[in-house]
Amino acid sequence: MGCSASMASRYCISHAGCNIKSSEPDYFQLLLPRVEVNEAICHCHAGMVSGHFAIAKTLDQVKRRFYWFIWKENTKCFCSVEDAKNV
Repeated sequence: MGCSASMASRYCISHAGCNIKSSEPDYFQLLLPRVEVNEAICHCHAGMVSGHFAIAKTLDQVKRRFYWFIWKENTKCFCSVEDAKNV
């Protein structure tokens, strides 16, 4: 599975500025369809220099960039499977 760089150009962007928690900054998120979820997590988990981020860092990266229903559960599952492959 390769990580494509063109997701941002294909989907709507949502402004997450109406956060209930005032301590969270405003940011834009891509609203992803289910078929793009693994690719999005792949981008966030891979890191900048081919090292893999831990689950907490990946969750933070996904939260800031994307949104879909049950994003947190999907991200944790993806990271667990990927980390098990690299053991």
